[in-house]
Amino acid sequence: MDSASLCSEHALNEDVLGTAINDVQFVVAIEVRGSWAPKAPKVHEFTGAVAECIDTLVARTDCRTLFMKRRGKRIGCTVFFVDVIRRHVHRFDLDQHEDLPSLPWTQLFEQTTDQGLTSEYPLLVCTHNTRDHCCGLHGPAVARALEELLPGQVWQCSHLGGHRFAATVLALPWGLHFGKVRASEVPELVDGLERGQLYNLERYRGCIRYPTAVQAAIDTVRRTRMLTAVDEVTATSWSESSDEWSVLVDIRVRTIECKVSRIKAGDPRPASCGAAPTAPSTWHVKISD
Repeated sequence: MDSASLCSEHALNEDVLGTAINDVQFVVAIEVRGSWAPKAPKVHEFTGAVAECIDTLVARTDCRTLFMKRRGKRIGCTVFFVDVIRRHVHRFDLDQHEDLPSLPWTQLFEQTTDQGLTSEYPLLVCTHNTRDHCCGLHGPAVARALEELLPGQVWQCSHLGGHRFAATVLALPWGLHFGKVRASEVPELVDGLERGQLYNLERYRGCIRYPTAVQAAIDTVRRTRMLTAVDEVTATSWSESSDEWSVLVDIRVRTIECKVSRIKAGDPRPASCGAAPTAPSTWHVKISD
């Protein structure tokens, strides 16, 4: 595919503000080696109780279910269950996928078990090339660069949303979603995470626990004040009326009100490789000081 056809080339000047996965408290990542179907994990090759288990997870609106894999020969199946709000990571190493239904899913979602609790912080990089060419083009290089610095901590994963922002990276357990990441930037990204900092606000799509409009409010406040510490800016409440959101953003000991709305932004562009061009939009955030 020539560069003129790549959705990521058309999105070079598109802002990633408020484009992260949204309204997600839980992330479930299941190791599935080989090539994934374009719509995996929603469409997969499993049957019986395993398929029913995966379909139940995919159907949850508060959970993002992903497939993941790692380079090299491996035996068994690793599963991560992550609570983004509590920042808890549970790891389960199974002998086979048939063991998936036996995991304590109810207790995990109800936050009543410490089974599998680990201090690991997995990093997921979308390399889902059967879903979109740009993810297969940019994702593997970023995954390799991350693996060199954080061996055993990095996983290639299925669709994270926003093909045109490839490579996309999800840092757990914080739920930090980055876009347009390049391999040359990986040392900065890793150094930032180790220090509790966002390495580049222009690459930061938002925290997945929030609605996209709330992400936009938080990160506009970050950008206008250059606040890069992960826990330095939060949203305490938000509401939507008509076509505008009202968001209260906390910075240290101060609360700021933001009004957030959608506006048109630029000429039509394809949202993914091969898709028809559509008119892009972005978030307009008015900060009331």
